[in-house]
Amino acid sequence: MKKFFHIFLSRPVTSGMIFLVILVLGIAALFNITLEVSPNVEYPRLSISASWGGVSSEAVEAFLTSPMEAALSTVKGVKKISSTSYEGRCNINLEFHPSTDMDFARIEINEKLGALKTELPYGISRPRISPYIPKDFMELQGFLTYTLAANLSSNEIRKFAKENLVAPLMAIKGVSDVEVSGGNEREITITIDYDKTKVFNISNHEIASAIDGAEEILAAGNIERKSGRISVLVNNKIDAAAFLNYQPIKYLKDGTVIRLKDIGKIIDDFSERTSYYRINGEEAVFLRISKEPGANTVETADKVFAKLNELSKSFPADFQLRKEVDKSEDIRNELGELFSSAGYSLVMILLLLLIIFKRLNYSLIITASIAFSILASLLLFYLFNLSLNIITLASLVLGFGLMVDNSIVVIDYLDRHYSGRGVMRLAIYLKDIWFPVFASTLTTVAV
Repeated sequence: MKKFFHIFLSRPVTSGMIFLVILVLGIAALFNITLEVSPNVEYPRLSISASWGGVSSEAVEAFLTSPMEAALSTVKGVKKISSTSYEGRCNINLEFHPSTDMDFARIEINEKLGALKTELPYGISRPRISPYIPKDFMELQGFLTYTLAANLSSNEIRKFAKENLVAPLMAIKGVSDVEVSGGNEREITITIDYDKTKVFNISNHEIASAIDGAEEILAAGNIERKSGRISVLVNNKIDAAAFLNYQPIKYLKDGTVIRLKDIGKIIDDFSERTSYYRINGEEAVFLRISKEPGANTVETADKVFAKLNELSKSFPADFQLRKEVDKSEDIRNELGELFSSAGYSLVMILLLLLIIFKRLNYSLIITASIAFSILASLLLFYLFNLSLNIITLASLVLGFGLMVDNSIVVIDYLDRHYSGRGVMRLAIYLKDIWFPVFASTLTTVAV
């Protein structure tokens, strides 16, 4: 170690260039590192949910939850399965062994559920796989929320948002989903005349198969069935009622085609309203924008702001878009507080060291070592694909005091023993002090 210090100290130009390169790279990393509120951690747990509208919790448990549990129990790496059945829906939680590859687990789950599809009752929505989110981070989830209000019906506002905002926002790099809440989903209600089905000897299975075959209609993938009625959430951009009217149900021996309109009545309307949003007496809808895991929170938010500012210029006069929730503000505030604390701390350290050592060069050396350590840490963050979030920011702040302590110990030791007696002598003193400082740092990290 003495030889290393000697080589490093005897070549000041080379040493200075190494420090300069690390400083430049650290500054570059600061502007390119991923910024987010909470750390992007994938836990070995997944949640699978499915809905079956209008069905009791007992039936959901018997015909939906139990078959899904049986199929999912064979997925490799599953450690524990728990489920809850409600009226019209169920939720299954899977806990995996820590070494399980979650990407492969998702693929296998999709395969199992795909194979099970034909055995499940008609009218069940496509099962949704969601990642596990700890309760401590639940409130940090989400990204941006907006309200869109106008002197129109909520259905018209919802349609405007779906057609003019969702696609442009989804095209932004880093945005994973744009959810519109409020108003009603477009819905087709099919009322079956079972007297006519008996005449043509048409079974419920044939009717269900015909509706399932209308893939363009079932873009939303959500079907609700009640006695004699079938409700289908549809793609807004097609004439769904006309399409379904002529959907073939059965071909008779004489060549006659029995279509859906021949055995039932089709009404193109909206689903039952479950939520109401108003702002200053005007109808409104909510836009909830989610970001991709690992995406830069601040950068993605700025892109969304720019896009919405551009889109809002072409809005009709009575449309008002207002930001309600902005999670990027949390990370901006954290960064602002960090930089403010760092600036105040550096100034205080500089003043205190001037008072204690009465030497400006000592104060500048210690201050520079702190700044260098922070930039070097940010460079490592970037190289190891770590994000700057509330936990890593807190770690940097905690490490601040440790860096000051170590710098003071080293410079005080050298001030007592070294009096400019050559590079070799300085290398010897550094060899004596580096291990105690390193060991004390390790014990602090361990604790």
